[in-house]
Amino acid sequence: MAFYTCAYCSFRYNEQHGDSKNGVPKGTPFAQLAGTLCSRCGMQGDRHIRQANPKYKGLEAQYYDLFAGKSGVAFFREWVLASKNLSHVLDLGTGTGRIAVELANVGIPVTGVDWSKEMLALANKKANRITNQMTLIEEDALILNCKQTFSHVLLADGFFQYFTTVKEQQELLAMVRNHLGNEGRIAIDLIIPPPTTLWKNQHQKQMTSIKTVELTVEGFTSLREQLFHYSAMYEVYREGVSQTKYKVERELSFITPRELAYLLKLEGFSVTDMVCDYQPNQKIGDTIKVAESSCDVTPLSVDETLEDRFEDINKGRLHPYTEDSWKDGGYPFGVKSTANNQPIMWTIIAELKEKNR
Repeated sequence: MAFYTCAYCSFRYNEQHGDSKNGVPKGTPFAQLAGTLCSRCGMQGDRHIRQANPKYKGLEAQYYDLFAGKSGVAFFREWVLASKNLSHVLDLGTGTGRIAVELANVGIPVTGVDWSKEMLALANKKANRITNQMTLIEEDALILNCKQTFSHVLLADGFFQYFTTVKEQQELLAMVRNHLGNEGRIAIDLIIPPPTTLWKNQHQKQMTSIKTVELTVEGFTSLREQLFHYSAMYEVYREGVSQTKYKVERELSFITPRELAYLLKLEGFSVTDMVCDYQPNQKIGDTIKVAESSCDVTPLSVDETLEDRFEDINKGRLHPYTEDSWKDGGYPFGVKSTANNQPIMWTIIAELKEKNR
């Protein structure tokens, strides 16, 4: 649900909340307002500017690392280090430098980009404690021009989904393409929200014996708009008494791994891997794989057995047979279902086909 501001009169419209004063129901798309509300412009024309998601600031920036944890850190570090053409990493949406600092700590040159001054201030404090080179840039990713190329570009933690229109996503990938060197590689995290229309998660961190920070995330998914919207409420308690609150609302693009793979292909990339929840050895289904993805090719012909392909097993291209791998069950509840109501993180990895496309 998008948010719009009029550049002429500063009228503000939030699609999620509608406009109760003017009788516009919640969830009404801005496009449906054409010819209404304003006699001057009829809610039409370039004056109505779609607003970007709010920057991270306040309590959200201050306590971001408390709840982000270590998600993706080890995966991205190992992925970058395993590359033959490693030179310099560009971390878009670096935030507090959660991943960038870990890469720099093992000697990888990193440039982190974010448009939140408060998040970069926290990243800078971390950078000052390490000896390896780490550069931080405050900039909008869509207009970024580093005047250099990189071997790897990271878009972690759902950063790609903060750009909710196809036009913005294409512009972002074009910018990435311009910053990648020959055979450059890109990794994009996709957050898949819980498989329910409405969802809610609560987290708590005990800071001291008397201070507690709570985070409540509530959201809903709109398949019609291909968006998911959430609100994050930070609340600080001292001896059980609420001291301060901070609430922010955002909307992210609801895009599937297969959709992103096709979009990458259109923009000149070749998808080489698709990883679920940072588990690179986990097999993925045929409904998700794209044709050019090589991440799940099993070199075993119809007439061969695992004993015939001992070398492939040693190189990790085939899994050895393991007796009694599956142990779940029990009457009367039976085998547990793998379905759950938790969010999923997909990481799509691709490489640039041709630099001068």
